[in-house]
Amino acid sequence: MHAELFESLQHDRQHADELHALLLREQQALRDRQLSTLQEELGRKQFLLSQLESGSRTRTQLLQQLGLPATLNSLKKVAQDAPNGEQLLEAAHEVDTRLRECRDANELNGRLMRASQNSVNQLLSVLRGQEKPLYNRYGSNASGNNPRPLSSA
Repeated sequence: MHAELFESLQHDRQHADELHALLLREQQALRDRQLSTLQEELGRKQFLLSQLESGSRTRTQLLQQLGLPATLNSLKKVAQDAPNGEQLLEAAHEVDTRLRECRDANELNGRLMRASQNSVNQLLSVLRGQEKPLYNRYGSNASGNNPRPLSSA
């Protein structure tokens, strides 16, 4: 049982490392606006996420077989009885740390994607003539922050 938990954590650490590297590549592709790279990586990203989910389910089932809930405290309790308990906890910590890094990278990628979408939408609005004019008839910025002479009101 202990060996299975450790093996599951080892696999998840590998998958989390791969996912983190993929998210960093995705981040660069978003900055460079390389849509083909983003599309190519999507399948691999989905595969890694499903592998991580599967590993989590496996550990939950193993802990439940021992009559324990799937919590860090349960894992600590199992580690106390395991011959490789310290390695087990270290692997769990490494997986948790890497998954947090993945979450942070994914959130940054989401912000980059939203900024890019906003930029594209603004450009499309200008091209379609749906955007307010960028300049007024005096050649000044038409943002509304500049006072206009009363004669033009």
